[in-house]
Amino acid sequence: DPPYGLTDGDTSSLREIGFNGLYRLTPDGMVTLIDGSHRRPNGVTLSPDGRTLYLALSDEKRPQVLAYSLGADGLPTGQRLFRDMGKELAAGEPGLPDGIKTAPDGTVFATGPGGVHVCAPDGRLLGKIRTGKAIANCCIGEDGKTLFLTSADRLAAVPLIARGG
Repeated sequence: DPPYGLTDGDTSSLREIGFNGLYRLTPDGMVTLIDGSHRRPNGVTLSPDGRTLYLALSDEKRPQVLAYSLGADGLPTGQRLFRDMGKELAAGEPGLPDGIKTAPDGTVFATGPGGVHVCAPDGRLLGKIRTGKAIANCCIGEDGKTLFLTSADRLAAVPLIARGG
């Protein structure tokens, strides 16, 4: 995770390691590094089948969501760009990729410039929940009926329409 909260950020003497990483906690309690190559790895979520891990990059130089294919052992077997939010950021829309959640039907809700990007499992943009401000996080609650959003000064609830059978 990024060095948020440290006064000098990346150059803080309080940092214990020299990179920001994406980690995995194994069932037996071991922490292993999955990827240490990103500047601002942040929000993570899994696909409903557990075969894809989505990673939000809270990086103004690379505002993206990546998708990692996972093998049976839970380790990555490949990586691809899932959603690039550079166009929205360049247009001045507030926010960066941050919180991200996956619905039971595979729909991905990724916070980013302009609000929440609602994406199909293949990365196609289905729509945006435009908020006019940076959204830090989101979660799905009330048995999948509501998407909750948080910002610096608000908590919002957005009703969801169930898809599929």
